Amino acid sequence: MMLVESARSDWDAFETSWNFTRPLILNIKSKPLLEKVVNTLRSQIQETVLTLKKIEEENNRILINAYGLQYELTPEISFKEITLTCNPHYRYGGNRSEEELETLLQCDTLKELVSYAIGCMMGRYSLDKPGLILASQGETVRDYLAQIPEPSFAPDNNAIIPLTDQEWFPDDATNRFRDFVRTVWGEEYLQENLEFVAESLCLHAIKPKKGEAALETIRRYLSTQFFKDHLRTYKKRPIYWLFSSGKQKAFECLVYLHRYNESTLAEM
Repeated sequence: MMLVESARSDWDAFETSWNFTRPLILNIKSKPLLEKVVNTLRSQIQETVLTLKKIEEENNRILINAYGLQYELTPEISFKEITLTCNPHYRYGGNRSEEELETLLQCDTLKELVSYAIGCMMGRYSLDKPGLILASQGETVRDYLAQIPEPSFAPDNNAIIPLTDQEWFPDDATNRFRDFVRTVWGEEYLQENLEFVAESLCLHAIKPKKGEAALETIRRYLSTQFFKDHLRTYKKRPIYWLFSSGKQKAFECLVYLHRYNESTLAEM
């Protein structure tokens, strides 16, 4: 039963599940430093994987003894055989070192946090209520406020989120992500948390750039790489659409397909 429940919980921890509520990282409370939150999550994942490995090996042992296969089979299994997406040995495979696996997992964990934050900006998700909020065509901020009258992190009025390589709009994706981190983990360690996000993204998602401020690194990820990752996550069926002014990319923005309407292009 525990194996089944763990597999179900693991599947539901990612956006592509119909039963997704929020990222695992947001289930860890009372830690204002994001780095400590990620370390706690990593420890929980390691404990879960180790527990499931022991259970599966015990199941194997029982079956081997029951059928007299002691000389043909062994009960031991590798970490790669624990088929949970949160398990880096299974998720990434290959002959990578423990350090490489943890690096990939940390980067992906923060990419998933950024994706969830974009969802909160769009009104698809909310910090105040688990699961989907606005996910039907034609829904508006009014429908959102009917469910969450006083949101701690409000959705964008028209679900048009600018992605720019420089700060042109006070409510662009980068500035709103900063507000998201402030809302969740507070003001005191805001800079440290933004730096940790930037460092994590530079582990694998984008290349580090010397002398670049944390917020600018996050801006560079959002303007150059986020939509590519979004396409990969949703198998080229994006729920946030990228609109661009052309090859020079003077202006780009994300639009939430469920909130797209006849006035969206004009507002854009």
